[in-house]
Amino acid sequence: MRPCALAVCLLAAALIAPLSASTTTESTLSAKLREVDGRIQLSGDVVGGLQGRLTLDLGAGAGSITGHTWRLEVQRQDGAGTWYEAGVLMGTVATGTLTPADDGQSMAGDVIALEISAGDGELGDVAAGSGELRLTVHAGETPTASGTLILTY
Repeated sequence: MRPCALAVCLLAAALIAPLSASTTTESTLSAKLREVDGRIQLSGDVVGGLQGRLTLDLGAGAGSITGHTWRLEVQRQDGAGTWYEAGVLMGTVATGTLTPADDGQSMAGDVIALEISAGDGELGDVAAGSGELRLTVHAGETPTASGTLILTY
C-alpha cells in the first residue's frame, strides 16, 4: 500500500473510532459516620474496582439527600507496591433517600444515584459520569455504613 493511502486509512480509522471508552468500576464500602457542623458525614474506605476514601454529606440523616456532595480520593499502587493518591472524583447525589429500617437500628437507601461532575490528578480528564451507591447505615454508639459503589466515567 502506498504511504499516502496508508495515511488516509489510518486517519479514517481514527475518525470512526470512539473518542474515549467509558470505565465502569465496582467497589465495596466500609465507613463511619460523624457529625460535622450539625450534618452527618459518611467517610470510609472503598476497595475493589477503585481503591480510596469516600466522603459523602448525608445532611440531617433520614430523608432526602438529593443535591448533597460526595468526593472519592482514589489511591493506586506503583510498580513497587507503594500506595499514592492518584486523583479525586467528585460530584453530587442525583437522587437518594435514607429510610429508617423496621429494626430501628439501621437506615437503608434506595439506590442512591450519583453524578460525577469533575476529576483531578490522573482522573483530570473525567468531566462527567454517573454512578450508584447501595448503602446501609447501622446505628449504634459509633454509627457505621456499608455498601457497594458503582461508578461509570
